[in-house]
Amino acid sequence: MKKKLLLFMIPSLMVSTSVFAIETVPKDTITKNIVINQSEEDNFLNLIGNTVEIDNITYDLESTDKQELETIDTKMQEQTKTLELSTNNKDKILENFEQSITYNDGEFSGELYRFDDSLKVTTIKHGTYENVFTFTKQYTNLDEADLDYIPKEITQDSYTYTLTKCDWSIVENEDIQNISMPKSYIANTVYKTVKTLENPYTYKCELTYIGEISKISTDRIQYTLTYKQEEQKEEIKENKTSILPILGGTGVFLVVIFFLLPNAKITNYHDGKYQTIKHIRVSSRNPKVNLKHLPKAKTNAFSIKFNDRLDKKLVGKSVTIITPKTTYQKMIMNKSIEVHL
Repeated sequence: MKKKLLLFMIPSLMVSTSVFAIETVPKDTITKNIVINQSEEDNFLNLIGNTVEIDNITYDLESTDKQELETIDTKMQEQTKTLELSTNNKDKILENFEQSITYNDGEFSGELYRFDDSLKVTTIKHGTYENVFTFTKQYTNLDEADLDYIPKEITQDSYTYTLTKCDWSIVENEDIQNISMPKSYIANTVYKTVKTLENPYTYKCELTYIGEISKISTDRIQYTLTYKQEEQKEEIKENKTSILPILGGTGVFLVVIFFLLPNAKITNYHDGKYQTIKHIRVSSRNPKVNLKHLPKAKTNAFSIKFNDRLDKKLVGKSVTIITPKTTYQKMIMNKSIEVHL
């Protein structure tokens, strides 16, 4: 364990009696930033200690500042948009989908962008219907107006048409014994058929949009706890006698201040034995042990063990035990005391 010391060197010319003092040690400030959920605030405030001990130095709570925090959570999101269109041409389909869409589920929000390679097209059939189709044909140079000259069925585009009408027209007459008689006929015919057709297809077009969405949460709080070390003054009182030289005749005087070292330790019962979780400094004049804020503790069983020098001073005295719930006195009878919270 390293000891910190402060050296003051006084030249031998100042041999006459005089008063000199070590100036006040500047206050050290420790700031702790702690982030908690709003639901934990009441419990947290109850657990804040008025003092903390770091490296065997006690610091007093000076201020508590509160700040509400905004945190941003992000994640990737996919959303599929579906349209029913009359075309299955990819380029024409994509014209019907915007480049991006806005996503908002009431918690997360953000912009999602079109992923063209995700396009999926499904043909939708809408059944069949029947329709009558008409085909007309003219027959010329017929000698007689006789249906025997006219086919009763014809085939066109793989469909069979049936004769439904025939109109005759005389094209040319001739005189027979001074009587004008038809010599040539034209037949204008109508054929019909019934075709079963499918209703026009439509196409179910599905396209996926992908993007990062986020939400802003305001359910977290940051507390800034500021602790300051109590001002400590070390003073070397006036010496009415001559200052004794140190280090031979050099006339150099050394005033050495040793920063106090730990003289006790807090142990916690775990895995069948007491294990050290913190080294502390306990005052022999006003002994106190703070059992708050011990994150390494696994159970509620503690033992405070004192070194030999401190134990000799404390035997028969009471030590103040500070716990998260209460503060009480406990008599010291030997080198350690046990505490169960």
